[in-house]
Amino acid sequence: MTDRVSQTAEVMALFRALETLESPRNRLFADPYAKRFLRPAGRLVLLLARLQPIRRRILRIIDRKWPGARTSAVARTRLVDDLLRHALKNGARQVLILGAGFDTRAYRIPEIATARVFEVDHPLTQAAKIRVISRAGAQRAAVTHVPVDFTRQTLDAALRGSDFDVDARSFVLWEGVTNYLTEAAVDATLRAISASVAPGSELFLTLRSSRPARWISAVRRRRRDPRARTRSR
Repeated sequence: MTDRVSQTAEVMALFRALETLESPRNRLFADPYAKRFLRPAGRLVLLLARLQPIRRRILRIIDRKWPGARTSAVARTRLVDDLLRHALKNGARQVLILGAGFDTRAYRIPEIATARVFEVDHPLTQAAKIRVISRAGAQRAAVTHVPVDFTRQTLDAALRGSDFDVDARSFVLWEGVTNYLTEAAVDATLRAISASVAPGSELFLTLRSSRPARWISAVRRRRRDPRARTRSR
């Protein structure tokens, strides 16, 4: 699973890097760090894509081969960026990113400087990301890396081992991970989120399931209940 998740993280980084090449007027966001996560093949694609006619051809090839993958990823990135900014503006003091992959919001969104960021991911993927971010010279003092293998460990146990504040209002992001997990693992993680965040917290997740409403209803019924924003896949 680790290889698949890491490959997915790199593909998402390529999509963000390609979007960043668009003009400031046309792009949905800019991610100056995304290109640093690419291996040689991805860097070559990005180099060629600097020429607009070639970039248009590359985007058509991607969109034809994987319909909706790039466009939905780009749109979702902008959506989450906006929701995160809104949550921070309304008092969120912590940002919890589950399966963080090569997410760079801790470094590219200025408003996040007011919050503490906790990134949860598999130790191998996390180590690779830390190396890249260190080489990039990105500065962000309040990022705590919490290593977790969701197939073998529980989120609540991992958070107890960190200094995550269960009484602080939080924004929780769980994007592009649930399709790699069993229903039992997803259920356990949602319950751990519910038990670990303060009232008024918000949750955004992508969920591939035939029964998403059952899970979200179960989480909402708990006393410590984040408002859930879901996208069923």
